[in-house]
Amino acid sequence: MTKGRTYQDPPFRYIDQYSNREIVQLTNYLGHSNHFYFTDPTFFNDNRSMVFTSDRENQSNLFRYDFDTGLITQMTDLKGLGRPGGCVSLVNNAVYFWWENVLYELNLTTLEERVIWEAASPMLPRGRANPTADGRYSCTMLMEDQPEDTSRIAFS
Repeated sequence: MTKGRTYQDPPFRYIDQYSNREIVQLTNYLGHSNHFYFTDPTFFNDNRSMVFTSDRENQSNLFRYDFDTGLITQMTDLKGLGRPGGCVSLVNNAVYFWWENVLYELNLTTLEERVIWEAASPMLPRGRANPTADGRYSCTMLMEDQPEDTSRIAFS
């Protein structure tokens, strides 16, 4: 699995029995494929493309879906545990995402990655990286890593 690899999943279409509308499932890969959180920007290229997360070949990565052709392009080559999510910034032509404790900027055209910032323990990322409308800042949430308190767990 490598950055830039393309897939062509056949869309799955059916008529919803309650609304009588056509439903189009864009991916039909055996694995999870999800759009970003519903309030986070994901569309670009004049709304003809979107970024989404997919588990392909036992690894979560970011992918581009082109609505005109149905072509799916792998955008990252991440290794390890976790599931990237992100937010698209149209003014920066980039998607911002956390992977482990590192905040990345990924160029939507060239797929070049740039490290923006690395969080250091004990403050770790617990939220998404949301770019501001002008693209100057990225807002996120950091929380102190707290060990789980197991002193009150009752065993029977």
